[in-house]
Amino acid sequence: MTTTRSHDIRAFFEAEVPAVADWLFALCALESKLGDEAATRAEVTAAFQGLGLAVEEVPYPVDLTANPHHVPVPDLAQFPDHVRANVLATRAGGGGGRSLILQTHLDVVPASEGQRYERVQDPERGELLYARGSNDAKGQVATLLLVMRALAHFGIELGGDLALQLVTEEEVGGNGALAFIHAGYRADGVVVMEPSLSQIHPANRGALWFQIGIEGVSMHMGRMHEGVSAIDKGIALIASFKEYEKELVAMSKGYHGFERYEHPVQLNVGIFQGGHWPSAVSGEAVIEGGVGFLPNKAMADVRADLERIVATHPDPWIREHTSIAFNKLRNDSFEIPYDHPLPTMLHAAAKAVGVESEVFGWNVSCDARLYSRVGGLPVVVFGPGDLATAHGPHEHFAVADMIDAACALTQFVQEWCGVT
Repeated sequence: MTTTRSHDIRAFFEAEVPAVADWLFALCALESKLGDEAATRAEVTAAFQGLGLAVEEVPYPVDLTANPHHVPVPDLAQFPDHVRANVLATRAGGGGGRSLILQTHLDVVPASEGQRYERVQDPERGELLYARGSNDAKGQVATLLLVMRALAHFGIELGGDLALQLVTEEEVGGNGALAFIHAGYRADGVVVMEPSLSQIHPANRGALWFQIGIEGVSMHMGRMHEGVSAIDKGIALIASFKEYEKELVAMSKGYHGFERYEHPVQLNVGIFQGGHWPSAVSGEAVIEGGVGFLPNKAMADVRADLERIVATHPDPWIREHTSIAFNKLRNDSFEIPYDHPLPTMLHAAAKAVGVESEVFGWNVSCDARLYSRVGGLPVVVFGPGDLATAHGPHEHFAVADMIDAACALTQFVQEWCGVT
């Protein structure tokens, strides 16, 4: 197999990137938060047409909501005419190679106060695009556009089938990725593109949010000992949860791939509300929080652990008057072997084109866990950009990083899929 020389590809990208950066900046101006992704889907569909790909908008399967991994999105009720759909672009291979899915998402979070939208020349990093979604994840879409332009320009014919899955609803739980998996789309490998600083992640942390309701008995504080304080019971339950956190920390210390993180797992209580009057015993309390966990725990295990803590609590009142639910964020952990060909070949491709990259676990959750846990597919996370700036008013994307990642991906695609 002979791949196109990497320095030729880099020179091509350097010539192409000004126009692609213009396109990306305009793409970031298009609204694509929940329920309003149609214009972005249309623009992306048009951009990939004519590059040797078959491009189409793919509606979500009608029975997707019956899938146990589907995340309810109540906010969609305010968009009665909204079509839930993804964009699929495929490039059929000539045979004899491995198939590959390159995936990223089109949707963004709502704008922050003071959201910047401008282009800046940085003396060290070159051009920076400040815009919502610039690196999470429309910069990933632009990177894929560069890769597809290179394959078309150099006439590179792949052995294995290549598919781009450009999904929606990633930011609210991953239903777009689930739609493809539920419909039966499969490949020999998947690269989920997120702003990972071009690091390669064959594993990521999971996150599970919980909601707890505690009933008490309200009473005037002058007779408080005749009542039951839901706040006091909540404090006791939180203490039990923090003991569980200690167990998670102990069992996760030094876990392979996550050694560099000082605090890779945690149990956080983010909301604690109770009572209605300062001089009354609280008759109810609500607790909401989340657990971050490594691949040595599946999400189902963490859920069962929290339910057990409530059901076996030493305080009978807590056992009998507490409800626990998991109706919000439900992102599982995942990992594949670090010596699997997917991360090792991507790592070698990055090194071959001069991109500094390491292979380790990501202390973030994303769509990759669905391809692994639900689809049973080998998957890694990789992409240009820095997640630290995402979801905030100063989100930005370095154009030079896009070139590096596109060089690495183009090299990898040829080696993974084979060249005919």
